[in-house]
Amino acid sequence: MKKNTKINLDTIKGIEPSKSNLEHIVLPKVSALYNDLVQNNKKVIEDYLFWKDKIEEIQAHLSPTYTLNVLNNKVSGKVVNAKLKWKINQSAKASYYNIHIGKLSEYKKGLTDKQLVIDAKTKVDLFIASKLEIELKDTNNQYFILGK
Repeated sequence: MKKNTKINLDTIKGIEPSKSNLEHIVLPKVSALYNDLVQNNKKVIEDYLFWKDKIEEIQAHLSPTYTLNVLNNKVSGKVVNAKLKWKINQSAKASYYNIHIGKLSEYKKGLTDKQLVIDAKTKVDLFIASKLEIELKDTNNQYFILGK
């Protein structure tokens, strides 16, 4: 389809929505309109998707999902680990990471200990910060890794 071609949907306003009309008249016109819109706005759409993904990626890094678990270690006894479900980047599949928090004996109230919750959040945040690579684009559309 030519750029800047206007597709007039006025011609189909009064058409009956039968299966045949939808298939042979409406769908081809609406598809052509859609394809024309995408073609004429390709850069805007690509930029929109890129920045939308970046916002979602940053929000996911700001609020990680993890659970605290007690494990029996043969050497040090009962230890607390955080099981973190996290995607390193938007294109990667979410993986699970075990992060050692400390010995259970250090926390008097067990998994409900307030200090344990603080320590776990701190260690999870440090782990994410050590692995995090956020790719952005500058005003010249050149990609760069944040902080590098």
